[in-house]
Amino acid sequence: MINKWFLLNGPHRLRNGLLLAMGIFITGWLAFKPGAYQYSLNDREKVMVTSLLQHPETRYFGFYSVALPAEFTPAGMVMFIQGSEMTTVETKRQYFPPFQQFLIRHEEELRNMQPQLPQDAPYLKQIYQLPSDMKGKIFEYINTNSISDVFRTLEACRWNDGVSFIIKMKAQDSRDKKYDTKRKIFSLKYNIPEKKSQLLAILSGLQPRQDNQRPSGNQLAIQYGQVDASLLGQYETSINYQNSKEVTITLKTDNHSYTGTPLLDKDARVVETEYGETLYKGKRKVNGLEIS
Repeated sequence: MINKWFLLNGPHRLRNGLLLAMGIFITGWLAFKPGAYQYSLNDREKVMVTSLLQHPETRYFGFYSVALPAEFTPAGMVMFIQGSEMTTVETKRQYFPPFQQFLIRHEEELRNMQPQLPQDAPYLKQIYQLPSDMKGKIFEYINTNSISDVFRTLEACRWNDGVSFIIKMKAQDSRDKKYDTKRKIFSLKYNIPEKKSQLLAILSGLQPRQDNQRPSGNQLAIQYGQVDASLLGQYETSINYQNSKEVTITLKTDNHSYTGTPLLDKDARVVETEYGETLYKGKRKVNGLEIS
């Protein structure tokens, strides 16, 4: 069962709830919608489904709680923040010694990489230590998709209480005199200090969290963590849950601003002209799993 806990999470809570619920609802409903395709479970399948649903465990994602079978565990998260900047956020459960080894190996890999243009060397430009109350580093290097060293990536790596957080943010450094002519023509800039400040603000707001632990206050729940959503700007994120049989459940949410008539308020004829159809409105039980 999917529920939203009582949090003041901004003006998009109704729309966010619709998106998240629809993602789960459609998956189950496609197999059971009336008039199109019906499938009755045989005795063996009924036993398996009943067993699967006997021990639900509450998980938290975005601003919502979802009751999933206990055997499903997080299997990866994709998260983009800051709108068109497409800044990525990754989380991973990890002990501190492996995290330290990762930093050493990653630094070596970046030092061994070569830019596309020899005059832009080195590929790895700077390494910044995080503040004393944080464990980790920020790597500044040439954006891998760029042919110019103006365009940089700031990769912040932080470890906190068994969870590593990695944020990759785009930045620019056009101070080199070779860019004097292009600087005005192409609106090149130097924003490394500003971007570092943004990174540190987000890092300071990221806190570790067990998957079945309710976030504190008005925090946004992400895989193995929680964060103040006001630090993220426009975001979208998805998480996969998987069991031992590789059955996967995907949850998605975002805080985009949508215009127009809400989906559930649209006339059915309008939906049909947009190559869609209304499957069902309201609550539904799929093999004992309530979708609302």
